[in-house]
Amino acid sequence: MDQSILVDAVAKHMDLLEKISIWALLLSLAIAWAGLQKKDITALGLTFARKEAFAGAVAVYLFANMIIIVLFLRLGDLFRLVDDKTFSQAFTRLATHTWIMNPFGYFGGDGLARTYSCEGFGLLIVLWWLCHASLSTLIDGKPTRVHLLLIGIFLALGLSAMLSVQRVGWIVLSRAPQVLPKNITDSISSTLAERSVATYLGIGVGALLFRVTHLLQRRLRPAQRHHPGG
Repeated sequence: MDQSILVDAVAKHMDLLEKISIWALLLSLAIAWAGLQKKDITALGLTFARKEAFAGAVAVYLFANMIIIVLFLRLGDLFRLVDDKTFSQAFTRLATHTWIMNPFGYFGGDGLARTYSCEGFGLLIVLWWLCHASLSTLIDGKPTRVHLLLIGIFLALGLSAMLSVQRVGWIVLSRAPQVLPKNITDSISSTLAERSVATYLGIGVGALLFRVTHLLQRRLRPAQRHHPGG
């Protein structure tokens, strides 16, 4: 296969992942705001009536999640297809991409570079929690079995997306020692501690965000009962 095309494909897949993540961020914020206000959902060209908003939003999220899984699976396979001479170029495209949520970022081994290189996976987890929190604002009262089923599917796809990200990392790290300079490989491997910390921070921040959303829902309910026309 043409190696230059494979390297370009790595960059294009990262470009698309960046666009989807930005789109998901803006959509989740719009849904959460409208959900807390008990209004119909209008965001990014999508409109859902309040009674249909949960089903519509979860369908969009599930579809986007499946696309993300496929893109990460493709990324892993691209790194299996590139030859040893081209691996360094493909890795450079992956590691230095401008996507702020890039889970494979690497910009050097010094302290500051290690910090901002390793936050991507944690930010993706926070984004997942934000989407989850926005869905919860569309559930009025106690969740039904349908709500729980769809949220369960959303959770399963989220975990699958995390595994697809890790698969890319495993493939890259398994090939790196044979094709990259030892000092670069050792420096990349040494960032695993920071990446683990960022992952746990992402889980904690995301869970806190979800909790805050629920508290806001509870605070808004009494006011809406007293002011039904507001």
